[in-house]
Amino acid sequence: MTPEFIAFLVIAFYMLAAVILLSFGGWLVRHDLSRNASIRVSRITEDLRPFQNLFVDIFARAEPCARLLSVFVRYGHPLRVSAALRKATSAAKPDGDGDVTPSASEWVGLGMMRVAGLIRFNKQGVLVTNVGREVHRRITTPPPQKRRRESIYDSLFVPLPMDTSHSAHQQRMREALQRNTAGLCSTKSGYGRIGQVHK
Repeated sequence: MTPEFIAFLVIAFYMLAAVILLSFGGWLVRHDLSRNASIRVSRITEDLRPFQNLFVDIFARAEPCARLLSVFVRYGHPLRVSAALRKATSAAKPDGDGDVTPSASEWVGLGMMRVAGLIRFNKQGVLVTNVGREVHRRITTPPPQKRRRESIYDSLFVPLPMDTSHSAHQQRMREALQRNTAGLCSTKSGYGRIGQVHK
């Protein structure tokens, strides 16, 4: 095999792996939506929750994808591909300077979104799907922070505020001496009772 053919196989393998991962991530989000609608617990979905978060994070970090997704969700109705790409490109340049011609990254982002099932094509143009809306919601609305469950040990080892003044120190010394004196008295009385029993 020639080096060119080997390079072609390597590139094709990586592209196939990316297509499979994007398709699987979109299927997981779609399955999660159907699970929420039916209020049914799915062990597979919960076990693959980290992969769902990674799938959403990919589109959140890819700026062309995030811009295109925001455009589709904002308008809601089908948009022509050229119009959507121009709006996403102009959103990246809010000052209005520069050329608004879509770059190759916008086209790649559009293809990634189509493979993942975030958008679909019809006769009127491009329309966002429920999966796309859910991914956009997760991108724009971060998950709430889970409160750490407090245990009984947390309250036991919480440092209490201590008064370090001279009067407070004297008060603590007096209380300690009183406790020691009371302990010695109880010990002596106990010895006395033991001696009486032996007699």
